[in-house]
Amino acid sequence: MTNREMTELFSVMLLTWPNAEVFRGGVEKLGPTIKLWASCTADIDFWTGQQAVYRLCKCCKFPPTIADFREQAERISAEIRSLTTEAQYTLCCENPEETAPPGSFAGVVMEAMGGANALLVTRGQTTMWNLEGITAACQTVIRQRPSLIGGKPVIDAGKKKR
Repeated sequence: MTNREMTELFSVMLLTWPNAEVFRGGVEKLGPTIKLWASCTADIDFWTGQQAVYRLCKCCKFPPTIADFREQAERISAEIRSLTTEAQYTLCCENPEETAPPGSFAGVVMEAMGGANALLVTRGQTTMWNLEGITAACQTVIRQRPSLIGGKPVIDAGKKKR
């Protein structure tokens, strides 16, 4: 995470915990704190950081520590890995249209890829599962719909959007 990105996240945290001592003086005076947080979270991408802050805002009465933030970010990353693995397992089969019905996470991923034909790639004379494409599509779908992580349902296939 960069200083600029962490400053943006600190602005959200400042609004969530306005009376916290750690935020006294506002974002302008928190330069050293923001720099420390940014250096301790350099391995976390901004989107994951945003999701971690949103989760912390929902569940913490007190401002989070760097360790709290990192823990949430790791949970989010683990959930994304789990969804991606599940989608790969579901889509890499003989009849992915049957195992990944419309509305299921794997079905949404397959649709984002352009359909079942995109699940296979040919390299040279070898045809194989497009695991890189499935992974990339999972990332895209999850980032467009962050509610997919955190144990929430993907889409209720039985209900139509109104």
